[in-house]
Amino acid sequence: MKSITLNGIEVKIGSIVRFVDDTNLYIDDFDIKKPILYAFYTVRDIVDGAVMKNFLLEEIINEKCLKNGTVEQSFRVSRFIAVPPQKETIKEKRKVKIDIKIETPVIERVETVRVLD
Repeated sequence: MKSITLNGIEVKIGSIVRFVDDTNLYIDDFDIKKPILYAFYTVRDIVDGAVMKNFLLEEIINEKCLKNGTVEQSFRVSRFIAVPPQKETIKEKRKVKIDIKIETPVIERVETVRVLD
């Protein structure tokens, strides 16, 4: 299975990554769907780019590229950081019973107090 290491975490197809660098991202091509800065994405594929590895993302499919027969635009891995996988998931909610006793003092008598001048 294809994988790459980002910020010390192995990223493979299905991993979650966060987009952190949109500097000069396809600025001349307005037809390309681009990731939103600081959003989270699922890796659909890891492909070889001209200089480095690139990601294809589940949430972004550039259909226009696919329809006209060109290669779908991908995004450099250096524009992303890896999101650590969750080690534990909540499988069931636990019911907890808490007994609270509120006791109010009962005033049985009131004494009159005189203040001497």
